[in-house]
Amino acid sequence: MGYSIIGITLVLVVLLLFPFSLWIYQPFWVIRILSRLFTKLILYVPTEKNVFAITFDDGPNPLYTDGVLSILRKHDVKATFFVVGERVETHPEYIEIIRKAGHQLCNHLYSTTMALLLSRQQFVESLLRTEELINEQNDPKLVRPPSSLFRFWMFDLAKTYGYSVVLGSAYTLDWCKPPRWYMRWALKRMLRPGIIVVVHDGGGNRQRTLDVLPDVIVEAQRRNLRPVTLDELIRSSDRNPGSNAV
Repeated sequence: MGYSIIGITLVLVVLLLFPFSLWIYQPFWVIRILSRLFTKLILYVPTEKNVFAITFDDGPNPLYTDGVLSILRKHDVKATFFVVGERVETHPEYIEIIRKAGHQLCNHLYSTTMALLLSRQQFVESLLRTEELINEQNDPKLVRPPSSLFRFWMFDLAKTYGYSVVLGSAYTLDWCKPPRWYMRWALKRMLRPGIIVVVHDGGGNRQRTLDVLPDVIVEAQRRNLRPVTLDELIRSSDRNPGSNAV
């Protein structure tokens, strides 16, 4: 009887902890299930090509964005930057710097206020204000809600303004400052064609991301996986990665 109670308790603990564990490591089978449940959301891009995307949130921040750009240049890879409008106002020069380097700029709304807290009007105002600041040029236009949290009405509202909502498929919660060894291990384990890696170059101390990024890129290249911008990743697919995608 005692062993049965212990066994049941362990099962319950695992079931309770599993959803929380997905914040720091996402098995690909979970991503595929979520993609089928949330068909208007881009979590990954089904592709037969050996390409994937590295995306950076919450910049620009000269302390770390410069370092990220240097690493990308050294390894001759392209990436996507989801920038925050109010930080673009503080460092407008990075719009040209990032684009001239061949990277993609996308919309991360005007501030880092959780999108869950925004009304429809606030969401649209934040979206369009940032669109103007970055001189949006993507087709399709892409938006990632801050904290990767959303409300279901955002999909159709974003589509009204020509946007697809993008989250990602490889997170390690780098903004929580996990151990570097764990970030390396988890990101390398999650590497595969079509995934969207989410890390940060703004919003706090991002030195861990700078320390880990070169190893992840080298491992990807060793596996013949090429980091590309999100628009190139989407174009590599013969299937629609989200019904919101144009």
